[in-house]
Amino acid sequence: MNIESIYPQEYKPFTVLELCTNRLINVMSFLRVGNFSPVLIGKGEFPMIWLYMMVDGNAWVPLVINNSSEHSDVRVEKNPNKNIIITIKNTVVLSAFKKDDDYCIVDRMDLRPVGFNFYGDKNGLMMGSSTYEGNVFQGMKHIVALNEVNESTVRRHAATR
Repeated sequence: MNIESIYPQEYKPFTVLELCTNRLINVMSFLRVGNFSPVLIGKGEFPMIWLYMMVDGNAWVPLVINNSSEHSDVRVEKNPNKNIIITIKNTVVLSAFKKDDDYCIVDRMDLRPVGFNFYGDKNGLMMGSSTYEGNVFQGMKHIVALNEVNESTVRRHAATR
C-alpha cells in the first residue's frame, strides 16, 4: 500500500513544520502507529488538524477532523493571526500558527490527554524520557514510528473520562 493513500484527501503537509523547536522539513507526519497517523498538521487557511486517540487498544476514535471537534470535551479555537488552539478539558493539546503558506510553528503540544507521552513547548519536545531540542529532520515519512500501541508509550489517560 502506498503510505500517502492512508492520509485524508484534504491533508497536505507543510514543507516546514517547527515542532517545539525541532524543524521537520518535507516530513509527512511526525507520528505513525502501525499504518496510521493519529496527529496530522496540514496546510490550510489555518493549520489543519486531525487528532485521534486509541480506545480499548484496538480502535482509533476521532477527536478533531479537519479543525472540527468530534467530541464534547474537545474545543477548537481559531484566532485572527492564523493560530489554532486545541484543548481537551483545561489542557492545551496543540497550539499552532501558520507563519506562511509552507511554514507552520507548533509552539505548544501535550498529547498526554490522548494517550501519548509526548509534550513540549518553546524549550523542546519530550518524547517518553528523551528531550529533543533544535533538531532538524528532513525528507522522512515520520520522525516517530511505532509498530503497535505500547503501554510504555501510550498511557490510558483518556479524554472520554
